[in-house]
Amino acid sequence: VSKEIPDSCVYSTLICALARSETPNAATRAHNTHQKMRKTAFENQSQLEKFLPDSKTYRDVIKAFIKEGKAKEATRLLHQMLDDYESDKKRFPAPDGYCTGVVLRGWEATPTQHSWKQACSVFERLDATPIGIKDYSHPLPVRTKHCYESMISIAKQLALLDQVTLLQGSLAKELKTRKKGES
Repeated sequence: VSKEIPDSCVYSTLICALARSETPNAATRAHNTHQKMRKTAFENQSQLEKFLPDSKTYRDVIKAFIKEGKAKEATRLLHQMLDDYESDKKRFPAPDGYCTGVVLRGWEATPTQHSWKQACSVFERLDATPIGIKDYSHPLPVRTKHCYESMISIAKQLALLDQVTLLQGSLAKELKTRKKGES
């Protein structure tokens, strides 16, 4: 029997399978595996890169949480991802627009004042986190159009018309800025 520790490929494959699973508590199991992966990485500093989760692994756990209606846990993991990235930008993956969009759509599914506050905490934190990321060789801003649309949807459902107007204006400005950058 081999005593080798599984590497990030093995952990990530298991997490991906759990995230796609319909098994009860699959998200919790995926998260526990993810946390074990992180712990293994920190315990084996000499081989840290061999065990660190990548952005896809984080996304898979976040998607699993949202699929099970656990937006709070997905938000917590996104904040952990941001904390890790801010602590060591060379080693840890930055959250991409997909990660944040999935979390915001999770809060959008249950529009309450609490979900609005949680979504705002994610949205505001992203604004405060300067991240230059590349995914598939294309730069991706953390706040995607989908992130804005989820925030606008929550605000509309809660009749926060001043927030709707503010977010729509910010989205229009962001899209205009991006369009200028592309030309």
